[in-house]
Amino acid sequence: MGCVGVVSRRVIGWAGYGVGFSWGVIFRSSVCLGGLKCLSFAYQLLYLLDATAFYSQGLHALGIQVCRATGQELMDSSSKISRIRSRELEGLRGPTWLKAMQRVLLKCVYTSLDYAQTGLIAAVFFFKMMEWWYQSAEERMSAPTVYPPPPPPPPPKGSVKLTKKNVATPDNKFTADTRIGTAATILSLLKAWLANVYLIC
Repeated sequence: MGCVGVVSRRVIGWAGYGVGFSWGVIFRSSVCLGGLKCLSFAYQLLYLLDATAFYSQGLHALGIQVCRATGQELMDSSSKISRIRSRELEGLRGPTWLKAMQRVLLKCVYTSLDYAQTGLIAAVFFFKMMEWWYQSAEERMSAPTVYPPPPPPPPPKGSVKLTKKNVATPDNKFTADTRIGTAATILSLLKAWLANVYLIC
């Protein structure tokens, strides 16, 4: 009993230590993450107020300044790139066919680098368009098919075909009941007239 009690106390002690350790790690990590977020916000705010030349602590550690390029700087960079490329094309060595092949390969690489941004935008647009196309087609295929209602069965051979003329409708002035009443009235009038004629004769 004593050994079991000692072992159980040790297990409970180790379990409590583990719970305390996990809560301590979570608290420290949340404090560190909050501090990093606050530091990033301070860098961005100071950058917007022109109080610092660095946008984030990572760029500050690397010594990279983010600023807007002027038109003259863009022209200077393009002319510098063209000079470097012409120097690379002039420095080709080897036979004539090898130079021609290297020149074609370099021009292809330069063209792909020049239009990389436009090509990336076009590729993303094409990918999203194909995704929309296949998604709409999949939705159409997975949607339940709605069939038109079947035609009514043909009437039996011995039945009378009902039409608007002999079907009593509330919209018609002369329904079937009205016609029957009118025929009975005409017959009674005809009988009375015949009776009068017979008496006169």
